[in-house]
Amino acid sequence: NNNNNKNKLLFTDLLQTERSRQMSCVSTPLTSLFADARGKNYALTLLDCPGHAQFHDESVAAVSATDGALLVVDVVEGVMLHTEMVIRAVVQAGVPIVLVLNKVDRLLCECKLPPNDAYYKLQHCVDSVNELVQQVSQGRYPKLNPAAGNVVFASALHGWMFTLESFANVYLEQQQQDNGLGENLSAHDWALRLWGEAYLDPQTKTFHKTAHACPSSGSSAMATDDDD
Repeated sequence: NNNNNKNKLLFTDLLQTERSRQMSCVSTPLTSLFADARGKNYALTLLDCPGHAQFHDESVAAVSATDGALLVVDVVEGVMLHTEMVIRAVVQAGVPIVLVLNKVDRLLCECKLPPNDAYYKLQHCVDSVNELVQQVSQGRYPKLNPAAGNVVFASALHGWMFTLESFANVYLEQQQQDNGLGENLSAHDWALRLWGEAYLDPQTKTFHKTAHACPSSGSSAMATDDDD
């Protein structure tokens, strides 16, 4: 509720106007320590930019001072007017893009989508952003793909974010403790099996392209790479 929002510690909403309106109005820097999936630490300075189109000049100025852009997209709302405006500014500046699919929790808690529908919604967001990036850059930019590590899944409300490889690290650690599933695969190899159309047979511990190809009955669907 509104009372809880007012009590939250907001690191980048420094102005009273921003806190009362619960929206960013100016770009604000924040330097922090981040660790990658291999445990290496980096000191990164992030510039939190307003998401409203009326403050687009803040995003343009921030892009010119950075080495890369985290393009945050609401997975339910999809590509908006300001998304296209920011993509044009990023491509013009020539900095690399990492797509952050935010509010993934809305697909489950609010929209109550089944797993397959949630996957296709996420894929649609990636495809829509790719179409814009390729159109604006005239094909000069590499395509965004979760398997390539340049797409991040997040829920700012619940405080979590992961790439396929970071999720694979957590998954493998738990599975190896339970039954050894995936013990012969690296986190990178597992990450390549966490996106696309395929199925994992829990009994034989093998991947298949269709559910009908799973020898065991009651096999569980799981996203995986189409090349397997």
